[in-house]
Amino acid sequence: MPFTRVAIPAGTSPAHKAAIARGVHEAMVAAIGIPEDDFFQLRGTAA
Repeated sequence: MPFTRVAIPAGTSPAHKAAIARGVHEAMVAAIGIPEDDFFQLRGTAA
């Protein structure tokens, strides 16, 4: 169960934040074979 921390610029729309989270997750599924339902991310705002 990998844990990912993602810093997203302030002012990013909720839809764009969700797209970033999905993209990171899909890349981890494809690259290292984590299960589809294994979704552990911490998203925060970058200054």
